[in-house]
Amino acid sequence: MTIDRKVFLLLLLWSVAVLMLLSLDSPIHGSYNRADSSWLYMAGKAWMCGLKPYVDFTDSKGPLLWLIYGIGYLLAPHSYVGVYWLSCILYAGIFYYDYKIARLFLDDRRSIMAALLMTFVYFWHWYHYEVRAEDFSTLFVTISLYQLLRLLCQPDGLLPDLRHTSLTLGACFMALVLIKYNIALMQGSMILVVLWYYHRQCNTLLPPLKWHVIGAVAVALPFVVYFVVTGTWSAFIHEYFVNTFLTVQPGDKDATVLSSYYEELMAAIHSPIKITLLLCIIYGGWLLSYRLPHYRFAPMFVGVCFFLVSTRHNYDYYYAICDVFLLYLIIHSLSLLRKPLSRWGFIALMLVVAWWGIYENTKKGQFLERVAIWAENDDKEFFNAMNQYIADCPKPHPLILNLLAFEYGFGIEQETLPVGKYWSLQNGMTSEMKREHAELLTSRKADFIIAYDEKACKNFGFPRDVITRLGYERCYSHTHKNISNKKVTSTIYRKINK
Repeated sequence: MTIDRKVFLLLLLWSVAVLMLLSLDSPIHGSYNRADSSWLYMAGKAWMCGLKPYVDFTDSKGPLLWLIYGIGYLLAPHSYVGVYWLSCILYAGIFYYDYKIARLFLDDRRSIMAALLMTFVYFWHWYHYEVRAEDFSTLFVTISLYQLLRLLCQPDGLLPDLRHTSLTLGACFMALVLIKYNIALMQGSMILVVLWYYHRQCNTLLPPLKWHVIGAVAVALPFVVYFVVTGTWSAFIHEYFVNTFLTVQPGDKDATVLSSYYEELMAAIHSPIKITLLLCIIYGGWLLSYRLPHYRFAPMFVGVCFFLVSTRHNYDYYYAICDVFLLYLIIHSLSLLRKPLSRWGFIALMLVVAWWGIYENTKKGQFLERVAIWAENDDKEFFNAMNQYIADCPKPHPLILNLLAFEYGFGIEQETLPVGKYWSLQNGMTSEMKREHAELLTSRKADFIIAYDEKACKNFGFPRDVITRLGYERCYSHTHKNISNKKVTSTIYRKINK
């Protein structure tokens, strides 16, 4: 077995252990109190059950992400455990390419240490609540960064394999487009550096550009064929690109995109955590520049581009995609060690990470409540009570409508499906999307409705008892704090057969 295979196996085992503790998808965690992962799982499940993406269900994410979660559903139809195993492979790949990046500058043992230390970065509680689109995108960003730095580490006049580098970057770019296309925009900064490098070295752009396009087309082609054959191509373009773009426009009608971005950038700069992240990227890139023979400021340039695009809307978890660039500082710090770490050093690190993972999650009030899956708590009781009403439904795959509410995974054990394209509230919904969302209520297609009563009635202008008037029975209500820590009253309604 080669050294690289041994390293990958080690990192795979490391990922299984780390994610067992820190991932909400692992077998020792419950299925309640979720955010993005429940949406993605529902979308993947719907696709695997024959519903058409962007026609029968939709959200502002790409089809590759839904395909991943669909495979997770096939592995475990009644829980998130299938997604957990996919996440273990995902993070093994991320850690492995962290190792390969570090190996460009360090010896083998310190490179493994650099990959292991990235655990603290990827799962920092400030922005990592659960595995999201940013996590799956990180793999393709890390692969791309390795290809870029491998190129820049070459002595003058010596080029690595043009075809392999460009194919890989093009394939990663398209994979990111099919997950979350603003991250593909960030990765485009790496492609620009590579194209500029080849232009300066070979005085041409056509060969690398050709292989970039071939790599991108190879990844996109199966999805294009699917959408064309099923007649959903136009729906895919409209929902994923047009509507998603509309949902992230400034909330203030008088604000322009530029003015709102300026406000978000100023807010990020005045945030101690975010400005620290930016300064670490800049400082780490500057330190790494001394180890490159040319184009020394490319790593810093790419990291700053990622940060600046992540600042759009300024959500904390958006910055998770910038994590990999903190590897610069870790590489430099390990290079200062005079002696390589011993085997006991690795064991000590693993124990520290395990302790840190428990401590961080306990501080958030999650670990003790979730890992002790036999323990009772308010969130768990609420989730189980809601699910019990769905479990009593004799219909396979009951249809669910989250009326002006997010998708929280109710009915996961009963394999609920979306009642329609806009079965849940999306942030920034357009007037057209809200109208179609309301029509799903009046159509009476849903077997169950989850609603925040007062909010639903107020936003749609319906009478307070509109849901019961339409032939739904109020089953159970619970006042609780949602993911945003706001107090809301969730109610489940069951359709009465007439």
